[in-house]
Amino acid sequence: MVMEERSCHTANRVGDVQMGNGHKRGRSEDSSSNNVSIGVETDKQDMLSNKAQKKWVFGKCVNLSAVDAPCFKEMMTVDGGQMGLESSDCHDLNGWRLQDALEEVQDRVEKIKESWAITGCSILLDAWVDQKGRDLVTFVADCPAGLVYLISFDVSDFKDDVTALLSLVNGLVEEVGVRNVTQIIACSTSGWVGELGELFAGHDREVFWSVSVSHCFELMLVKISKIRSFGDIFDKVNNIWLFINNNPSVLNIFRDQCHGIDITVSSSEFEFVTPYLILESIFKAKKNLTAMFASSNWNNEQCIAISNLHLGYVYDTMDSIKESIAREFNHKPQFYKPLWDVIDDVWNKHLHNPLHAAGYFLNPTAFYSTNFHLDIEVVTGLISSLIHMVEDCHVQFKISTQIDMYRLGKDCFNEASQADQITGISPAEWWAHKASQYPELQSLAIKILSQTCEGASKYKLKRSLAEKLLLSEGMSNRERQHLDELSDSLSVFCELNETLKMAGTVVDVREHGICVDKKKSRVKCNYCGKEMNSFHRLKHHLGAVGTDVTHCDQVSLTLRETFRTMLMEDKSGYTTPKTKRVGKFQMADSRKRRKTEDSSSKSVSPEQGNVAVEVDNQDLLSSKAQKCIGRFFYEHCVDLSAVDSPCFKEMMMALGVGQKIPDSHDLNGRLLQEAMKEVQDYVKNIKDSWKITGCSILLDAWIDPKGHDLVSFVADCPAGPVYLKSIDVSVVKNDVTALLSLVNGLVEEVGVHNVTQIIACSTSGWVGELGKLFSGHDREVFWSVSLSHCFELMLVKIGKMRSFGDILDKVNTIWEFINNNPSALKIYRDQSHGKDITVSSSEFEFVKPYLILKSVFKAKKNLAAMFASSVWKKEEGKSVSNLVNDSSFWEAVEEILKCTSPLTDGLRLFSNADNNQHVGYIYDTLDGIKLSIKKEFNDEKKHYLTLWDVIDDVWNKHLHNPLHAAGYYLNPTSFYSTDFHLDPEVSSGLTHSLVHVAKEGQIKIASQLDRYRLGKDCFNEASQPDQISGISPIDWWTEKASQHPELQSFAIKILSQTCEGASRYKLKRSLAEKLLLTEGMSHCERKHLEELAFVHYNLHLQSCKA
Repeated sequence: MVMEERSCHTANRVGDVQMGNGHKRGRSEDSSSNNVSIGVETDKQDMLSNKAQKKWVFGKCVNLSAVDAPCFKEMMTVDGGQMGLESSDCHDLNGWRLQDALEEVQDRVEKIKESWAITGCSILLDAWVDQKGRDLVTFVADCPAGLVYLISFDVSDFKDDVTALLSLVNGLVEEVGVRNVTQIIACSTSGWVGELGELFAGHDREVFWSVSVSHCFELMLVKISKIRSFGDIFDKVNNIWLFINNNPSVLNIFRDQCHGIDITVSSSEFEFVTPYLILESIFKAKKNLTAMFASSNWNNEQCIAISNLHLGYVYDTMDSIKESIAREFNHKPQFYKPLWDVIDDVWNKHLHNPLHAAGYFLNPTAFYSTNFHLDIEVVTGLISSLIHMVEDCHVQFKISTQIDMYRLGKDCFNEASQADQITGISPAEWWAHKASQYPELQSLAIKILSQTCEGASKYKLKRSLAEKLLLSEGMSNRERQHLDELSDSLSVFCELNETLKMAGTVVDVREHGICVDKKKSRVKCNYCGKEMNSFHRLKHHLGAVGTDVTHCDQVSLTLRETFRTMLMEDKSGYTTPKTKRVGKFQMADSRKRRKTEDSSSKSVSPEQGNVAVEVDNQDLLSSKAQKCIGRFFYEHCVDLSAVDSPCFKEMMMALGVGQKIPDSHDLNGRLLQEAMKEVQDYVKNIKDSWKITGCSILLDAWIDPKGHDLVSFVADCPAGPVYLKSIDVSVVKNDVTALLSLVNGLVEEVGVHNVTQIIACSTSGWVGELGKLFSGHDREVFWSVSLSHCFELMLVKIGKMRSFGDILDKVNTIWEFINNNPSALKIYRDQSHGKDITVSSSEFEFVKPYLILKSVFKAKKNLAAMFASSVWKKEEGKSVSNLVNDSSFWEAVEEILKCTSPLTDGLRLFSNADNNQHVGYIYDTLDGIKLSIKKEFNDEKKHYLTLWDVIDDVWNKHLHNPLHAAGYYLNPTSFYSTDFHLDPEVSSGLTHSLVHVAKEGQIKIASQLDRYRLGKDCFNEASQPDQISGISPIDWWTEKASQHPELQSFAIKILSQTCEGASRYKLKRSLAEKLLLTEGMSHCERKHLEELAFVHYNLHLQSCKA
């Protein structure tokens, strides 16, 4: 998974790696990488995270707008009035009943809104033109917990101003909460809604835009009708249907002929489907026509089913529709292809958004089937959804790792991926019950799979109420206007939310059964009439759950699924946190730090994890524990307001009842100051070490989303990296003199005597121009470019020279086919005795294609055996099979490996080193890489010299500086070997370093260098192989050269430097972006943000060092 920002994971290390055996231009000793798996979350944290994955369960309120209906009064007097209930009149409803209803609805809406933190929500648009020609729109929020009416607008005055419309929608999204809104579903592709959709989709927004699936189906049908000129046929079919059903005598004759059966038309909530359903009824024998438009494979069931179609199913549904069409035309492209083109056109232009791809991937029914197909659209959709829905880069990185476990069917997914674990359970339930081992991925999957594909039209909102509400603004009588607006507003709010609630799946089992014997708790089902012992058993009866109760065969499929879901949630423990009542309204406990006088404490049952909800002011949490909480927030740059969220308090309260949890005020105040003091002490200790080891200043430059050129500076040394500052260089990026002055000023702040070199992150842009100017001056500080970036330049240049691109793409195709196709992966494992095509990890993204290349090449024999086995389906993966059996392809792969493996192996050697002190090894390592390339091509100059030229070109222009030559000379492993070679580059580099780095005692150092060269004095014994082997160069100089302290100090400062840049530390750039965009900030706000950045970055760097 590729992301702009990734969590900081310490690079894989090896113990005291020797990066050369002393032979200049010789091969480095091979070192094995002992990958250290760093766990960043404990099992307890994983368990507590699951407690945040909960849903609210809602009670059902009476729809007050129906109380004047005769059927309502009839219901209230059922059983001869034995219930003793008195129905309300309109006066009651507009008065105290309305106020009671308002409180109930507000409570329910508040609960639904709180569930958005877990499931997210989709905002649905219902737009129309009323009888007076006004353009009106109603917004509804949809989520699994229920639907919420948000607001209605009259957009007549600005419907042609797309910017104003965009501002309106953005404002609504901000009110709901950007983090809560997953997507917007429009009701149309035309008019102002269509224009808004095009503008909205054209921006890189955090919220996705799509069009109602039913409207998209309508567009498909309309376009297909125009292609095939169906209009005349539909008119004739409709005439037949009307003639028979509206003519009694004809109807009687028809019934006589068909044994009393009428021409019945299946019902549909979508009006545009009716003509096709009539067509089906009259021409049901015409299979080709009915199957295409009205059969179970096309309209009758599909268009009815789309009202409940969710993201996890839309891919498979659309594919099955297209397959059905192809089948109906006997797979003849000339007939079905134009229809496919219509479907694809609507899909691409209006229906599809990245969430659908992510839903398809995260739907276990689809993913673990043999028909699952992973293509670019699915991959990019999944990545886009992850980046848009998960802001924290650390969580993004964890989720990408967990997706791999899901993909490979490992850990908890090993058993959960079996067919019997997937059948009969919805995708969201599957993730809730099976994936608790991976709470971050579980949360993302539940949020995505909780979304709908259908718009507001399915809920049949009563538009007249919104029209009345919006019209009331023009009334002249102030008193009446006030009263009517109050009444109408409350009525709209209550009635529309009640309508939406009725449309949802929130049910009360007591409304689906009658208590026939209170003493014996006997309950009778309203549908089939069967009796049972309790309402709890009635739930099982209606939901068809369990073998010890008879299942109801009369209840609707929707209700059956609803009760089954409720029971499964109860069983899994996914229930809602308790709340406390303050006055008349439900308020979440997390909103108050102090106990409210009117509230009563409500504890949670043992089944709910004994989570205490009541929080008081007793300080039962130790100061150390509070500091730990603060450190977590500062180090990971978590939004400090998150500490006030209910899920965080619930997580912390699970650790101990009654403990005081710091809030955002604490984190922004005293805890930040305490952390600041500790970090300052830590940084001071590192700075004190600079006088011995010196330091390298690393640049991390980038362009933010708003086009600003930003840069962060880090000082690196053996004691640890330190964050210095971030700067916006947008104004001066074209003024190299100003940039030079900026860097010189920073060097002076750190101390010229402390700074040994500057390592840039790039060779292009303003950084490249600055590097040219900096290197061209005789300065006390050396300039170099990050080792990893130089290796990237080498690989890019070699790739262009040898035209690697096509082969790398083909290799990636093989790798993705095997790893992203569960059935193919299983067959491969059978051939490879359970081994996967594993790719070595690397912190450098540009290396991955070459690591995949190496892994696929190693798997060559197993791949050939796989495609040759009898188990393999010949028609599946034909292109991949052809590649595997193409000898010229494998020759090209081997050629690339010969060119690049020495480079990727050398880079891995550096990145896996036990420290960052690379200067003493870089000569031997680069020369070892060149010798390896030469050996790969059997010493044939015509093959390897061009590759050497590329390496030398990057070395000379960007990577090399005099410190590398001095490091080579002062590394005893290299110097005292028989292969050491002293050339002008080494001697001049050593001299240059001596002049620039050693400010005092240069004559003494020169004399002591002669003793080191001759192996005299303390170097006599220290130069022996047994004194050099198994010890780092710095430790060797520290322990063996005390007789010559000036040379010792010089050598330690040189050998303490790194060759790698800031990219390895994965700094979170978003905080620096926020810090540098300070327009409108007060001095205090800016100071606070600077402190927060200082604490976060240095804690982050400290954790990387650890």
